[in-house]
Amino acid sequence: MFDIQWGVVMLIIIKTIFYLCLFIIFWAMVGYSSSMKIISKFYKKRRLVKDYSYQPSVTIMVVAHNEEKVIGEKLENLTKVDYPKDKMEILVTSDNSTDRTNSIVKDFINANPEFNIRLYEVKKRMGKTNAQNEAQKTVESEILIMTDANSMFKENAVRELVAAFAEKDVSYVLW
Repeated sequence: MFDIQWGVVMLIIIKTIFYLCLFIIFWAMVGYSSSMKIISKFYKKRRLVKDYSYQPSVTIMVVAHNEEKVIGEKLENLTKVDYPKDKMEILVTSDNSTDRTNSIVKDFINANPEFNIRLYEVKKRMGKTNAQNEAQKTVESEILIMTDANSMFKENAVRELVAAFAEKDVSYVLW
């Protein structure tokens, strides 16, 4: 009799774990975005006012692991961003790259001393999130913008993002 009860308990536990996992996948794929749309309906009258004269210091962090094919193009793209150069830093966080990523970044820094670009090299590869967390500890600017090595910015991207932070109750902007 004890074995039958134990089997029923195990079946309930396994089913619960299965349905919990199913819910987590559903929430990540559909639930979260749907709930944001529903919540936004309650805030329809609220409009974000952007102030384009607001120009805090900004760090654009590019996390890269073996991105030698695109890192030069990404850096070139970021140097064309329309934002005051004295208020903008470009931080390339190399997640223990084993290709030419680091040397390409160093060469770009040397060839473009007019831009505030630095390379942060993570010594042990523990994933993108770890690299971001490690490098963000070195950031001193007011706003941190994170981007991938293979996504290019429009010239006005930083101005658009930063303008939203002029309102004091805004703490996160998704582009």
